[in-house]
Amino acid sequence: MQRYLQYQNSPFFIGPKDTDRACLLIHGFVGTPAELRELGEAMANQGIRAHGIVLPGHEGNPEGLVNIGWKQWQALTEQGLAELASYPHVFLAGLSMGGVLSLLLASRHPDRISGTIVMSTPTRISGGWKLKLLPVARHFVKWYYPLSGIDFSDPKMQAEALK
Repeated sequence: MQRYLQYQNSPFFIGPKDTDRACLLIHGFVGTPAELRELGEAMANQGIRAHGIVLPGHEGNPEGLVNIGWKQWQALTEQGLAELASYPHVFLAGLSMGGVLSLLLASRHPDRISGTIVMSTPTRISGGWKLKLLPVARHFVKWYYPLSGIDFSDPKMQAEALK
C-alpha cells in the first residue's frame, strides 16, 4: 500500500533507455499512473522502456477535473508519444478511458504505433438525455468523492483496506 501511495500521482519512466521498444501507459478516468506502474515494471523487466503519464486534472484533487476535457487529455497523450520519439517501436497501453485515448492516439499515428493494448475499455457510452446534460450540469454539481475524509497514509486504515 505504501508503495502505491508513493507513486500514485507521479509520472514515470522505467526500464532501459538503450532499447528499441517503448510503451506509453495511459491511466483511466479519475485514476493515476500507479494503476499501471506494475505493468510498466513488468515491461521494463522484459527490456521495454515504460512511460506512465498523468492526465490533466488527475493530479490528486478530483475537483481539478471541473475545467478539463478530452482535448487536454488528448494533447497530453500526444506529448507522451513525442517524448518517446527516439524509440523505433512504440506501443500504447491504456486502462478504461486510457484505452479510449490509446485507440484515438493510434488512429492519429498509425505508422508510429507498433501495437495497442486496451484494458477494460468502453466501446460505447449510453445515457440518453442525461448524458447530454453533463456539459451544463458539471458547473452546478459538486464533485462527489466519498473517500475524501479517509487518511490512507494511516497504517490502521491501510491494514483495514487490505482485509
